[in-house]
Amino acid sequence: MAAGTPGACVIKAQWEEEYLRLESNAMGHVLVSGELFEHGEFEQMLRFAFRTDQTVLSPLARNLQMLQDA
Repeated sequence: MAAGTPGACVIKAQWEEEYLRLESNAMGHVLVSGELFEHGEFEQMLRFAFRTDQTVLSPLARNLQMLQDA
């Protein structure tokens, strides 16, 4: 993909159903969507989607790194 070309990224564990998807467009918007699951006595599922701008990407990357390091 060429620099400046809109694209998409999906963050997903190999054996898990849940995912986080980030899609960008040429206007600088980012569509964030995903599904999160909690399995147990009371199963829960959260499906979400929202649009934002690219200023969220740097803080999001830092937070995801903190989760990975924890």
